[in-house]
Amino acid sequence: MSVESGTTIADLSSNWPLNSDPILEGDDHIRLIKQILKSQFPGELGEGLASPVTLTEQDFENLAGTTSSAQAQIDAINLILDQAVSDIAKNINDIGTKASTIALSDGLDEKAATKSTSSVFGGIKHTFSNGTLNIITV
Repeated sequence: MSVESGTTIADLSSNWPLNSDPILEGDDHIRLIKQILKSQFPGELGEGLASPVTLTEQDFENLAGTTSSAQAQIDAINLILDQAVSDIAKNINDIGTKASTIALSDGLDEKAATKSTSSVFGGIKHTFSNGTLNIITV
């Protein structure tokens, strides 16, 4: 029997089936190719990809050298950005609190130092109330 075997695309020989192989073995070759493709591109449910994947050569080049999925990399960047925004908000809040304390110690009355204001800039809402500056992403 001349039907090849394998579990990966690399295992398939471009020379098979041979011209002299029986036609009856053709379906075995096709089944093997389908089995390997489904195992190499399993998709979410393990039955192969549900929709076509269209990638250009540049898309493949962009993936070269990656060590994790694109989503994992995006998630990691988002964590870094979330921490940075949190740190900035804390620093701004600390500055606002110190400014309010300085204002009170410099003789501004309590009413002026605790005036409530609010503004939105660049997707960040700044609120100042009762001597505290709060930063909220919107």
